[in-house]
Amino acid sequence: MKTTIEVEKLFELGGHFGHKRGRTSPKAKAYVYKIQNDVAIIDLFQTKTLAEAAVKALFDAGKQNQELLVVATKKNIQNFVKDIAAKEKVHYITEKWVGGFFTNFEEIKKNVDRINTFKADMESGNLKEMIKHERNKLEKEINKLLRVYEGVLTLTRMPDVVLIVDVRKEKNALTESRKMQEAQIMQEKKALFTVGVLDTNANPQEVDYPIMVNDDTPAVLEYVVGALLQGFLEGRKQYVPELTPEEKEAKKLEAKAKKNDKPRSAKKAA
Repeated sequence: MKTTIEVEKLFELGGHFGHKRGRTSPKAKAYVYKIQNDVAIIDLFQTKTLAEAAVKALFDAGKQNQELLVVATKKNIQNFVKDIAAKEKVHYITEKWVGGFFTNFEEIKKNVDRINTFKADMESGNLKEMIKHERNKLEKEINKLLRVYEGVLTLTRMPDVVLIVDVRKEKNALTESRKMQEAQIMQEKKALFTVGVLDTNANPQEVDYPIMVNDDTPAVLEYVVGALLQGFLEGRKQYVPELTPEEKEAKKLEAKAKKNDKPRSAKKAA
């Protein structure tokens, strides 16, 4: 794993500036170096440790071919996330959180399937036979859904990992993630885990892998979120698909054939 987080870079970008004393969560004080001019100064050495633990967890998730969902509707980071995620085929939500995405995933999946069916019908020309005003009405409705769902159109099952940028802003996404975790644990299933970028006004204990940093400065967010995504992508490159029973049998036959196909010894010259 090559991705690292540098304290010097975080400091240079202003990653150490938290919120004012009065807006600092009691749970976040363990990550505050000091209060200066009534502003909480984040301990960037702890931030580095937290971030690299999260990068490692994401790397391992990528290596296991797990599904990652990035939730980042904040204006100062949404385009950055969308550009990388769309290019690298990572699932994302950057427009607005869809209520019930986890707790009512089957219904959400119906909307996704509907959009995909509509897109396929458009490409095949099946909609040309519709009455024009009905087609326009349908297109308007689908385009409205598409703005929200465009980053999850290829998501066929519940995500294994959720990366939340600014957990205070995305409190609904975090709440649903925690509910889903609890349900999966109760059912003795493998539970999803959360990675959260948060500032001193949030509770780090609500996230499995919290990263305490200034989450209002675009350059800071791009540096940290970019490293997190890079860790996941590095891991995904190392994923080795498990062979099917047919492929395993073919491998055995191939190895057996090579073993039996020994070169014949050359005839001695007369």
